[in-house]
Amino acid sequence: MNRVLVGFLMFALSSVLFTHEGFAQGKQVITFAYTDDAAYEPYVYAIRQGIVSSKMVEVKLLPTAIPALLQSTGTKQFDLIETSPLLLANANLRGLDARIVGTGGIVRGGRYVFVQNDSPIKKPADLKGKTMGATAIASTLVAQIRAVLTKQFGLNTSLENGDIRWVELPLPTLASALERNQVDSIYLIHIPSLRALQSGKFRILVDMTKDFRHDFGVDPLTSVIATYDSKIAEKGPALHEAIAMLRASAAYAKSHQAEVFAAVAKEKNMDIKDLNTVSYKWYELRFTLSGDDQKMIKTILDIGKEQGLIPGYPTLDKFIWQ
Repeated sequence: MNRVLVGFLMFALSSVLFTHEGFAQGKQVITFAYTDDAAYEPYVYAIRQGIVSSKMVEVKLLPTAIPALLQSTGTKQFDLIETSPLLLANANLRGLDARIVGTGGIVRGGRYVFVQNDSPIKKPADLKGKTMGATAIASTLVAQIRAVLTKQFGLNTSLENGDIRWVELPLPTLASALERNQVDSIYLIHIPSLRALQSGKFRILVDMTKDFRHDFGVDPLTSVIATYDSKIAEKGPALHEAIAMLRASAAYAKSHQAEVFAAVAKEKNMDIKDLNTVSYKWYELRFTLSGDDQKMIKTILDIGKEQGLIPGYPTLDKFIWQ
C-alpha cells in the first residue's frame, strides 16, 4: 500500500514538474506580418480569437502597411511575411534565402479599368495614346492588367514608350483624378473599386480578373507568404505548425462566414455587405500550396519575367518549402 502511494506521489510530482517546465518555456512565437487591410482580417480572425490555437506555437499577427512589408522582406525580421512574388524572386536571385510557404491574396473579382461614362474610349484598343492612372505601376497588381491588355487586346503596355502613358497616383486619389480629367482611365482595386461602382459615375472598360482567368487559365495571385532558410533551420517545426494554423483560420472564415464577417465588419466599422464583397466575393486567402496554387505562382513569375520586372526565378522545387 505504501509503495503504491509513494509511486503515485512520485508520478504526480513528475507531472507537476513537467507542466511547470513547459509553462516556463512557453509557446514558441512565430511572427506573421501581413497586409493591413480589412479584407484580410476575416482570414486570421480564428487565430486572433483563439478559435484556432496550438499547444506549441503562438502566431503573433502583425498587420503592416504594404510599403513596410516590401521593405522588410529582405531584413528577415519576421518569421512569416506576406510579400510580392516578383520582389521575392528578385531578392532570391540576389542571394536572399527566401522560400514561398503559401499563397497570399487570390483575386476573384473587383479589379477594373474605369473610364468616365461619357468617355470617347469605348474599347480597350482605344487606350492607345491615352493615360491610365494606377498605383504602384511596377507592382504585381499592375503587371496583371498589363498582361491582359497585351495578351487579349494587343496593346504595348511597356512602362516606357508603350501605347499607354502610365500615371502613378495614390490609390485613394485615382477616382477624383479621373473625374477632373487628369487621366483618361484608372485601374482600381478593393474599396476604391467598390466605391467607383456604387457612384455610377464611371464605366467599366476592362474586367481584369475575368480576362486574366480567360487568358491564363488561373486566378490572379497578388502575393505569397514567405520565410527563409535560416528561419527553417532554427524553427522549422514551429513554422509548419504556424502555417497549418493559418490554413485552419482561413478555412474557418469560409465555413463560418456569417459569424466572422459580422464580427470583423463591426470591429472595422464597415458595412457588412461591403466587407463581404471585397473580402469574400472579390478576394480569397487560403495559405496553401496545391497544384493550382503553384500554377498561379508560376504564372505571375512568368509574366514578371516577360515584362522585364524580374530577370528570372528559381525553379519552384527550390523556391517553395512545404
